[in-house]
Amino acid sequence: MDAQKTETSKEEVKINYLILDTNIISRLSMCRGATRPIEEKVANDMVTYLQDLFSKSEGEWNIAISSVTNYELIEGSTLDEELKTEDALRGLKTFEADNSILRAAARLGCFYKEMKIEDHQISLADKIIAATAFGTGSVIYTTNISDYPAPFFSELREVRYIIEYETRKGVVYLPTYFMQPEVEVLKNFYDRRIKPYQERKKKEEEEKLKLEVDQPIVVKAEEKSAI
Repeated sequence: MDAQKTETSKEEVKINYLILDTNIISRLSMCRGATRPIEEKVANDMVTYLQDLFSKSEGEWNIAISSVTNYELIEGSTLDEELKTEDALRGLKTFEADNSILRAAARLGCFYKEMKIEDHQISLADKIIAATAFGTGSVIYTTNISDYPAPFFSELREVRYIIEYETRKGVVYLPTYFMQPEVEVLKNFYDRRIKPYQERKKKEEEEKLKLEVDQPIVVKAEEKSAI
């Protein structure tokens, strides 16, 4: 039993970019404990599902990764594993983790802290992937829903997908999740964070203007030229 199945209908889902989380690519390359080599079938079935999903969505679509996924997959790997990773990622659109994305990831970490989500619960790489999703208007496809917490993300439950395969200990059911960034929520957190600074700057400008208005105007009399 190694077929994949969906939990619910997937009609009329609007997704333009789908960022594959690092754990999705890891699962595609190796289903740990499998009793036979089913990796290729798992990958093919998942790709077929995604193609079917996007065929029912509006507009064009792309599957993408964050550049930090390259780091996560290659770190600590053998040369053979690295080459296999490069082959698996070839042709995928890559969103670079540039300065703006890194700054957004850092701010996201601050917002997580406000929600009592500790740094050790979510890795830096996952924060970068999350920030990339916000910055590009993408949905994240992951096996770990806790890496993309509410209220910043919400699951598109209508397209949840379950990988199913056999191991020596029995059948494994691995849910995968489509996590949508909540842009308005992030904006509200950012506005609340920056509002005290804006109010302070406004007050400073008003006080500076008041001082300029209250400053007495000194008119110098023209010196009479000597005759």
